[in-house]
Amino acid sequence: METTLDVNLITGKILSQDDRWSFVKGGESIELKRKALAVPDNVGNAMDEIMRTVDDATRAARELANSNGGEDEFGVDPNDPMKFFSYENNRNRNLSEFALLMALLFLISKMYEQVALLK
Repeated sequence: METTLDVNLITGKILSQDDRWSFVKGGESIELKRKALAVPDNVGNAMDEIMRTVDDATRAARELANSNGGEDEFGVDPNDPMKFFSYENNRNRNLSEFALLMALLFLISKMYEQVALLK
C-alpha cells in the first residue's frame, strides 16, 4: 500500500489522501512493511525493558547502601531518658571509631618523640 498525503504545514490538517495498493505474489512487500513498521515498537519495548532493569539495579544498590550490615533497626522509644545518649552501632561506625583511636595513639606517640628530642 502506498499512501500520498497533502498536508497543510501550518495547521497540520490533511487536505487529501490517495491510497494505492500493490499486490506482489507471496505478499513479500506487505511482510517487509509490517516488519519495518514494527521496528519502532520493538525498540520502544527494548528501551522499556532496559529502563526497568536499570531501575531495579539502582533500587537494589540504594537498598544495599542504606542497609546497616544486616542488623535489625529498632525505633527509639520516645519515653526513654537515655535516647539522646544512645547511638547506632554498625560496622561503619565501629571502623571510624577504630581509625580515630589509631590516629590518636599515633599523635600521642609522635608527641612523645618530639618531647624526647627536646631533652
